[in-house]
Amino acid sequence: MSLHNQTLGKEGEALAASFLIEQGLTILEHNFRYGRSGEIDLIACSDSELLFIEVKSRRSQRFGGPLYAVSPKKVKSIKLTARYYMSQNKKFQEPGIRCRFDLVAVENENVTWHKDIFR
Repeated sequence: MSLHNQTLGKEGEALAASFLIEQGLTILEHNFRYGRSGEIDLIACSDSELLFIEVKSRRSQRFGGPLYAVSPKKVKSIKLTARYYMSQNKKFQEPGIRCRFDLVAVENENVTWHKDIFR
């Protein structure tokens, strides 16, 4: 990954986190890693749900929009990492904890929140 792409990604994640906080969420983790198996950009919670959030930043639609960048391999990696996160945090092991997988797309500083993009 080029330095330019890393900078774009970090800026996008910061914008996404600010946006989600404005929407009333609490950010629990930034760039949560599970060894080499995966990473989740943001983990957040609302009053009733735990959210695992992928952030995709784009300057143009040249290579497809952000939704197209979440491959089946990435979905598998996010799910595995989410399961690990929950197993390490007792408060998220209670029955009835609802989880959701979302995507926040940052395109030229426009932020769009796509909820429940996969199960």
